[in-house]
Amino acid sequence: MHEPGLSQWKQLYEAASAVKKLAPWEWMAETDIFGVKDPQSDQIGFVSVMGTLGEHLAVAVYMGAKNVHAFWDLLRRRESADPQELLELYQLQASFEDREFVRPEDRRVMKSLNLKFRGRQAYPIFRAYHPAQFPWFLSVEETRILTLALEQTLIVASCLQQNPELFDDYDAEHFLVRVQTESGWQDQDLHIPAPPPELIPLQTDEALFKSFKKIPQSRLDLELDLFMTRSPVQDKSDERPYYPYALLMMDPLHDQIVVMELLIPLPDLASMYSQVPLTIIQKLAGTGLRPRRITVKSLRLFGLLKSLERESGFVVQFSPHLPMLEQAKASFINFYRNRF
Repeated sequence: MHEPGLSQWKQLYEAASAVKKLAPWEWMAETDIFGVKDPQSDQIGFVSVMGTLGEHLAVAVYMGAKNVHAFWDLLRRRESADPQELLELYQLQASFEDREFVRPEDRRVMKSLNLKFRGRQAYPIFRAYHPAQFPWFLSVEETRILTLALEQTLIVASCLQQNPELFDDYDAEHFLVRVQTESGWQDQDLHIPAPPPELIPLQTDEALFKSFKKIPQSRLDLELDLFMTRSPVQDKSDERPYYPYALLMMDPLHDQIVVMELLIPLPDLASMYSQVPLTIIQKLAGTGLRPRRITVKSLRLFGLLKSLERESGFVVQFSPHLPMLEQAKASFINFYRNRF
């Protein structure tokens, strides 16, 4: 990955310092979302300012309609949403952190620009959050886009300060978008609906499904979940770390783990999800078990596995409350975090 040059870094740090001085989180809520259209790629990044409570001062840029609508959905489900869902969104972020969060790579750039910071939440930190991957350093293009977003944040935040009703006419499908024209940057009101759900082609193995269906069906009812481990793994020192996912299936009646498999979200999440139904059948076939029913904890898993009913002969159902599975999940996460 090509690294940004010093001139790019200088512009980004200047924009971030101006945002920190303005402190837009004092009057902006994270729901005051606006778009910035990149004049080079025409892609829209959607800006959300965080820090109303003073805990995490940051400007996030959710890339494209898919990610901003997923963020809106998380906000609507704030009380019940899984924190891992935020790490599954593609976003760029400029945050203001304490000194211990500064990495050697950040210090090198700061030193090259002769920049010095001191105090709590004083250090600008720039990271790219790719889905299911550890927050990592910006590419050249991401640096340019984040700089544009911060510069436009200064303008929109100042307008909102003067006009508190600026966002009253906007909602989760209608956005104020900053667009560069021949006469300069202007506001546009754009209707941007949520894109249709992504269709994931599932991996299959007809021979395996046929042999699996010949296994005598038991009276077992199993429970299943797929979740992010939240302990990053880095295969090579120069590569972006990722969060493995755990496929956990248990027999709640006997309090026994039946299947535990780690899945890798590379090259992307869709590729990982395409493996899930086949992986489940492979693992069950290896144990010689064909259950009567599998209850899953997430609607995403339910959608992936519902197609298995005819090929496998077991029933797939959804339930958001599976206490035994939750307990096993918590134990696994603690074990995995302490081990890695």
